Amino acid sequence: MSATILDNPLVSVIIPIYNVEKYLEECVESVVNQTYSNLEIILSDDGSTDSSGAIADRLAATDIRIHVIHEENGGSSVARNRGLDIAKGEYVMFVDSDDTVSLDIVERLLGIMIETDTDIVISRHPTNVHGQFIEMKNPEDVNVYSREEIVRLFLERKIPSSACLRLCSQSLIGETRFVPRLFNEDAVFTVDLLAKVERVAYIDRVLYYYRPNEASRTNNFSTKFFDRYSNALRIDEKIAALPFDTTVERRHYRMEMAIDCILPLWQNKQTKQYAKEMKTFRHALLKGFWKNLFCSRLTLRQKAKFLLAVVVR
Repeated sequence: MSATILDNPLVSVIIPIYNVEKYLEECVESVVNQTYSNLEIILSDDGSTDSSGAIADRLAATDIRIHVIHEENGGSSVARNRGLDIAKGEYVMFVDSDDTVSLDIVERLLGIMIETDTDIVISRHPTNVHGQFIEMKNPEDVNVYSREEIVRLFLERKIPSSACLRLCSQSLIGETRFVPRLFNEDAVFTVDLLAKVERVAYIDRVLYYYRPNEASRTNNFSTKFFDRYSNALRIDEKIAALPFDTTVERRHYRMEMAIDCILPLWQNKQTKQYAKEMKTFRHALLKGFWKNLFCSRLTLRQKAKFLLAVVVR
């Protein structure tokens, strides 16, 4: 990569919008006021029924860098894809419209990407303590990983799967798009990119600020959670095709996704209502029972969750 940050490359920031009138202006302001100013800010209104669309238009009238798309509701994936389809930037970032970002997130990530000659730079996920995201003090270490190393870290859930915590080169994204109407679509999109990347940089610093929602504060259950396991199967197939062996890591990843489906059902006393799904998830756990139970790579906490998910009814 021959570019430098002094070349002032254009960065496209895509913000999907749906009924976020309470938070949208704060979100956009955190992007507009970036220390790096050569931005294309795409507000993709996904058929909002509140005043979000009008707010987006008003904000666009105050800053020529803001472009607004108004379309019928198709879901977050479709709204992001619409933004990708028109993005002109050499680099792309996603921000959810109820969140905010550090005022120097673009400058930091772009500088690291150019310095390390990588196509993705990932920042640290905020720490969630009882439904509140806490910014932890950390040394801001920057590490560079090969494709094999970053894929293993993904499967071990040691790097965030969110599309919002990173900067990507447009050349890497290419024709890759989010799968429409899929819960937790970020994980599949992330794997599609990791499968193509040569090296990835990671900065141990929180630069993106989630707004905890009601679902994150409680054990609210949705059948959309079942997509976690179907996503795991999609991801398993994609990663299995890569030229290095991740058999153990993929087994553990499928196990954890099955657990993430079973335990919310149990906590919400809905195991009988979704008996068919429970049977599928439990079968997935039993299939690798002994290998997982005696695997030295799993922590005691992971094994305890595993056993609980197997026995709950």
